[in-house]
Amino acid sequence: AGLALVLTIVPLHAAAVWGASAADVGALTSYAMLLCLVFSPIAGVLADRVGRVPLAIGGSFVSALGVACMPMVSSKLGYYLVRSLWAAGEAFLITAYSALALDVTPEDQRGARNSLDNQCSDVALLFLVAAVGTVGSKSLNRAFQLSAGLMLAANLLVTRMLMGMNVDGTVKSPPPAVPVAE
Repeated sequence: AGLALVLTIVPLHAAAVWGASAADVGALTSYAMLLCLVFSPIAGVLADRVGRVPLAIGGSFVSALGVACMPMVSSKLGYYLVRSLWAAGEAFLITAYSALALDVTPEDQRGARNSLDNQCSDVALLFLVAAVGTVGSKSLNRAFQLSAGLMLAANLLVTRMLMGMNVDGTVKSPPPAVPVAE
């Protein structure tokens, strides 16, 4: 949902809020990518030290919070501040999810896993760009709300799956079976 917003709604919303030009939107996007370049190595170190699961959960909620705050922004500075929050969340989320995926994927299947990941992203964009764009044509704020809601729903689903994992990304062992009295 985040990339669908960046492609469709962010440019229109920025133009409406602070009169952003195409060059302004390009600078904003480059700024967000620069932040991701800075935060990703930090996220990698934290994923190894603190654990992938807490970083993935935290990053997902920070990124959704950034998206949810976008409709409240009323200035160029506010846009850059909220986009900073969103970019930091994305950097931590993507780094943690990538590390988790490597942890649970056998080495001889990593190429196939990456291919499947790319296909899932492409399918999501196939539908989300159209959905977010359609909603955004009626209300830019509703497009942000829809995207934040989708991000939170996906994050809750992933969080539920991650609850079955240890902080380092390994799968938790089920508790020992209790003998049943006959």
